[in-house]
Amino acid sequence: MPAKVARLGELNGQMERPGFWEHQETAQKVVGELKALRAKVEPMQELLRRADDAHVLIELVQEQNDDESRTELQRELDVIARQTDHIELLTLLSGENDARNCFFSIQAGAGGVDACDFATMLLRMYLMYFEHAGFKATEVDTDQWAATAKEAGMGYILFLTKHHDGFCLWDTKTTDRKVTKAPLGKDVLAQLKKSCDAHGIKLALYFSEGEFNDNK
Repeated sequence: MPAKVARLGELNGQMERPGFWEHQETAQKVVGELKALRAKVEPMQELLRRADDAHVLIELVQEQNDDESRTELQRELDVIARQTDHIELLTLLSGENDARNCFFSIQAGAGGVDACDFATMLLRMYLMYFEHAGFKATEVDTDQWAATAKEAGMGYILFLTKHHDGFCLWDTKTTDRKVTKAPLGKDVLAQLKKSCDAHGIKLALYFSEGEFNDNK
């Protein structure tokens, strides 16, 4: 903990130097490291502060022995318990890549309208959770896909436009089982094509005609 606090001071000092933002690549690395450290250090500092407050409240309860003091102490202990659980989770997510972005996907599957409605409900619930937890969630960022592929040295992206019994990931008049009728409501393939063109990445498509649940 002391080493992390010291490193925070070093990074803040770097950001205060004249011309810091003139070197964007270096600046972004510093900012990224700073945000990752703050996410670990600040919750612990807040927990320690609340623990000190709880200690004072315990002494107050022992002195006054009244319901109001006990209620306030219990409220503070409940907050400390929740923050302790949060910090425990942070210790599990301390690997090299755990602070990086990730892809989150909800699949409606082959359940029809009811499955789509349930998937929409889940999406809203998770987006509310992400916002509450301080995560930045972006729905389908094809520019990021293409930029990541380009940065990794890839020459093309192979995109699964439709699998067996799956949704078409483009807007089509041949079926209602398509992404524009799903919770996302966007033509993913059209967006990805524009992003690939902008980043100089070739786009290859995979398509399966199979409809195993089609009774025709």
